Amino acid sequence: MYRATGQLEDENTRTWKQGRDFGRQRVRDRLSDGGRLRDGGAGVSGDACQRHSRIPGYADTKSAAGHGYCEQSIGAVKSGRCGPAVVDDRPVADSSKFTITDNWAGGFYELALELGDRSDERLERALRSAWAVAGVEGCFADRSAEPDAQHPVACTLASLNEHGHLHGIVQLPNGAKTVCGVVAIREDDGPDWLDFYLPLGALGHADPRVNTYLPGDPSDTAAGSFAWRRPIDDWLAEVGAGVYTAVGYQLGLIGWEVSGDTYAADLTGDPAPCQGMGYLVPRHGKVRYFPAAP
Repeated sequence: MYRATGQLEDENTRTWKQGRDFGRQRVRDRLSDGGRLRDGGAGVSGDACQRHSRIPGYADTKSAAGHGYCEQSIGAVKSGRCGPAVVDDRPVADSSKFTITDNWAGGFYELALELGDRSDERLERALRSAWAVAGVEGCFADRSAEPDAQHPVACTLASLNEHGHLHGIVQLPNGAKTVCGVVAIREDDGPDWLDFYLPLGALGHADPRVNTYLPGDPSDTAAGSFAWRRPIDDWLAEVGAGVYTAVGYQLGLIGWEVSGDTYAADLTGDPAPCQGMGYLVPRHGKVRYFPAAP
């Protein structure tokens, strides 16, 4: 995995934050005009959309390509400022298919675990535990081929180092199966993070209510996304609690692209209620869950 100097990491951190904010505004602008994000155009390509791209000279921190939106559909949604969102009535795609490009679009809805100082042994145990507790089917490196068309890889840190991301299929609380993945973010002069993620595009195929969700938009978050988010948040919290039993960590965050948004060191007590993010906070040998608040 690539490492950067402290200076380069600071620049990279600023870059992904700027990319995330730009992406959020771009989606709002496009959808407010009645448009739908499409493949192609001047935006980020499908290949670049994969989060935390392994960029020579950069740490495994968040890249601008992976934060914000790419020029792909994040779901069949049309929206206008003067009326309610209208969900498209096109056939719903299979959220468990690796080769449906839209399944990987829209950024990651994730359980992000701040593990602590750099430790290969702890990172691998957390990876194995998250995969097992979530009940992920298979472990694959190539998201451009279906699982039955490729050989599985070992769910190990060595595989993660080699491929950048590992992918599988998991069952959601509503019974639908969806693609999922994991990525490690190893900061220079900072902690290891392990992110277990559900791409927003696949979630939109598994539950059409997801398609009206614009991450980072407080009005949309308050308007009704909790109907689908809460069951997923609660399930991810259970996964996080299971991982904590096997591998202690410093903080867990649940939401859209949340890793690095806050750190355990930033919390002086219980976290304040937050619409966009839930917390898993270790307390006296157990994890206390603070759900995102409407």
